[in-house]
Amino acid sequence: MLSFRGYGWVFWEGAQITLLVGLSAVPLALALGLLGAWGKLSANPIARSLAGAYTTIVRGVPELVLILLVYYGVTILLQHLLTLAAGGEVLIDIDPFTAGTLTLGVIYGAFTTEVFRGAFLALDRGQIEAAYAA
Repeated sequence: MLSFRGYGWVFWEGAQITLLVGLSAVPLALALGLLGAWGKLSANPIARSLAGAYTTIVRGVPELVLILLVYYGVTILLQHLLTLAAGGEVLIDIDPFTAGTLTLGVIYGAFTTEVFRGAFLALDRGQIEAAYAA
């Protein structure tokens, strides 16, 4: 039998936060996925290049590295930029929940881009014309 030795509540809270972070990242992932698919299928070379770079870089970098970059790197970058803009010391702190949600949204947005792109390309021209006619 599985025994948590009185620490079962820690696992329960961890599971709740994990589900909440994952579900919170879904809208961002869908939005980035649709935007990225539009960019990759666009006739505009700048949009195509930006979407291609986004998916290539995000899918090529390990998720843990991206989490650390967002949690530490974005915080430091925002502090430096706001300190320069304000002319004084500005302290910014990104909480772990927000960093995790943003990172997962960006990561899964890159994967969702390819899913949407493939789905849009799989549509037959006749189906698209039929949808316009209806």
